[in-house]
Amino acid sequence: MKTFNLLMAVGIMSFALVDSASAQTSPKGLEIPIEKAAVKFAADVKDGGYKVVDTEELKKWIDEGKNIAIISSLPSSDEHIC
Repeated sequence: MKTFNLLMAVGIMSFALVDSASAQTSPKGLEIPIEKAAVKFAADVKDGGYKVVDTEELKKWIDEGKNIAIISSLPSSDEHIC
């Protein structure tokens, strides 16, 4: 269950930050909604007792064969199915 919660948190964070990952600010000057999402994410992580991991740690777990479940927040389409 903790693995599910962890990966759910990672998925939410990835989705929330996808538009602003390559810029120091929002492309259209919409910093307030991004800030609100980040603050909500931080509160959810704290309240849920989740551990947030970075890409390198997640890759290490996958390489080690650690039993994990990855939850994607992307819409389902044939283009995204591996």
